[in-house]
Amino acid sequence: MSTAELFCNHFTAYVCEHKANIRHVRRVLPWLGLLADAIDRRKDEWRLNKNRQLMYREGGQWFKVRYCHKLPRGGIEIVQKETADARADGQVVHQFNSFDDVKRFWIA
Repeated sequence: MSTAELFCNHFTAYVCEHKANIRHVRRVLPWLGLLADAIDRRKDEWRLNKNRQLMYREGGQWFKVRYCHKLPRGGIEIVQKETADARADGQVVHQFNSFDDVKRFWIA
């Protein structure tokens, strides 16, 4: 099983166990495979952060993938981090509010 598939399984299980009744969180589940594959092709290293966020390093820059309730109907954001252990998030570098948004990221 690939690392991308392991991450998808982990996050799908997390949502099913903890957010199963929250429709706007559940709607991002179909995006996870494509997003994980896109990150897998770019990353030098990745890890879980707080059991529900994915961190990855591309070159010398760390990024965090997180769910964002502020996007219309909820979505996913990728934010820069100064270091893997930094508490503060940097600027948002990608926002995904649809499967098509994730598909464009995967193609790029």
